[in-house]
Amino acid sequence: ITIKSRFTVKDTIDSIVRDVQAQKGRVFCRIDQKKEAEDAGIVGQLDDTELIIFGNPVVGTQLMVANGSV
Repeated sequence: ITIKSRFTVKDTIDSIVRDVQAQKGRVFCRIDQKKEAEDAGIVGQLDDTELIIFGNPVVGTQLMVANGSV
């Protein structure tokens, strides 16, 4: 599902991070993919793009114990 945000990428991701944390979730990693591309010498090819990896260790662990392929 793709939903267009009326906010900047940074503001949108900041909002998602706050929501995840408010629901006792954990943000494991946040990657600014445009910056990483530029640091690798690939400039001007990628729009603002961020990746967040998040979850809830308590819930996730229970799921993995019940079914390791989760």
